[in-house]
Amino acid sequence: MNYAVLDHLSEDEKRIRTDVFITEQGFLHEFDDIDEYATHLLAYDGDTPVGCGRIYEILSDSPAAASPAAPPPVYAIGRIALVKEYRGMQLGSAIVWKLTRMAEEYGAKTIQLSAQCRARGFYEKCGFTAVGETYMDEQYPHILMRKIL
Repeated sequence: MNYAVLDHLSEDEKRIRTDVFITEQGFLHEFDDIDEYATHLLAYDGDTPVGCGRIYEILSDSPAAASPAAPPPVYAIGRIALVKEYRGMQLGSAIVWKLTRMAEEYGAKTIQLSAQCRARGFYEKCGFTAVGETYMDEQYPHILMRKIL
C-alpha cells in the first residue's frame, strides 16, 4: 500500500466516503466543515484509492472538546472507510495506526473518535476505550471512544 497525506478533501476520498457512508450505510450528511481544515490520509493499491481517514485538532472552545479527563491537546480521527474489496485485510487498522502516529507527531496527548457501535470492537483492538453513553448520529448508534497517548 501507498499512502498520501493531503491538506484537502480529494476526489478520491469523496468517492470512497460517498460509496461507504452514503450509498452503503445511508448517511445523509457525510461531508462537513471539518473537511476544510482536517488532514486527510488516503491509502492506494498502486494507483487505485482503497481507503481513507482524517485527523484534526479539537480546540478547547469546540462543542466536541474533550472532558478534563482527556489530557490536551486532543486530536480526533474519523471517516475511516475502505472500499468493499479491501475489507478484512487489516487495512483499517493500518489507517488508524498511521493516523495515531500522525497525532503523536502533532503533539497530541489524547485521540478521540465517534465510533459506530458496531465498530466498537475494532477500535478497542486499536487501543481505544469507550467513554460515556451511546448516542444517535443520523440513524446509527455511536459511542465516543478515546485513547490516551
